Amino acid sequence: MCDHEDSLATYCRIHDMALCNDCYFDDHGGCGRGMTLKQASMNQIGQFEELLGQTNLAFSECSKMKTTVLE
Repeated sequence: MCDHEDSLATYCRIHDMALCNDCYFDDHGGCGRGMTLKQASMNQIGQFEELLGQTNLAFSECSKMKTTVLE
């Protein structure tokens, strides 16, 4: 994070940092296309939801295996 916490607006994917627009364009303009903090947070939520779905599926499969083994 840059030092301008009250002005954070942009996310640098390369450095995994939240930045104000001034710091982003001054120091991270060459890092490629940035994204808004809302976009970055929505991407993170999507990744967490996918991971949760995979975890739930794995728990379900483990539960089925437990039942099969006990029979």
